[in-house]
Amino acid sequence: MDATPFSGLSYYRLKQTDLDGNAEFLGLRSVSIKPAVAEIYPNPVNGTQLNVKVESSNDPYVVKVINLSGKELFREYYSSADENGTLQIHLSEKPFAGMYLLQIYTNNHLYTQKFIVE
Repeated sequence: MDATPFSGLSYYRLKQTDLDGNAEFLGLRSVSIKPAVAEIYPNPVNGTQLNVKVESSNDPYVVKVINLSGKELFREYYSSADENGTLQIHLSEKPFAGMYLLQIYTNNHLYTQKFIVE
């Protein structure tokens, strides 16, 4: 089981193991997972604020910004989004230009989306 699947289209190689220990590979299967994050804007980011439009404004969220080396640059807990379903992310300082990952944890799910800083 994939505990943290990616949003979008993913491919899985399935293996069935019987109780007697015999195993059979069932081939490749594709799975399309609808992302919980609808939109990051502005993207590219040119300051210290970005907005994330989410599906449910009532859920709690933990938001992280991670560089491509895996270093966590930002982490914040949000009890809910605003009335428009938007999380307003205010970074303490502008990151260097490049690509970053925005991770959102909500309802025991992890969603990851890329964004660019100019």
